[in-house]
Amino acid sequence: MAENRNLKPGDELPPFRGQISLQQMIRYESWHTERNIHNDPEIAREIGLPTPIPRAVMLSSFIYRMLQNTFGSHWLVRSKLSLNFLKPVNPGETITARGQVSEKNENASGHSYVVAVQVERENKELAAAGKAYVDVGP
Repeated sequence: MAENRNLKPGDELPPFRGQISLQQMIRYESWHTERNIHNDPEIAREIGLPTPIPRAVMLSSFIYRMLQNTFGSHWLVRSKLSLNFLKPVNPGETITARGQVSEKNENASGHSYVVAVQVERENKELAAAGKAYVDVGP
């Protein structure tokens, strides 16, 4: 875990990279008995998508991992995330979660950070973007 007490506005968090495979998407969707754009190539093509797309929560998980790697349990306990989903991601595509500290604030419990976050596609387009609010305490 990075030493989060010394972060300052402008600092970049270590990125988190990976892929979401079609098999992972289908396993994730196994609880859902209805065919949909997240688990069925035919349904996805019917609405103009070249392939099924991951659910938003699967993209969010890349940001969660990046924030947890940086802030540890503080991210899990006293924080929130606000995201906009901008472009779909294709199965097997490498995506990268990135974050940059935009604010560091002192508060009664210690200090907190506002982090601009995003999920970037292989072609550098943004799949998601938003802000994380992390209270790291004393």
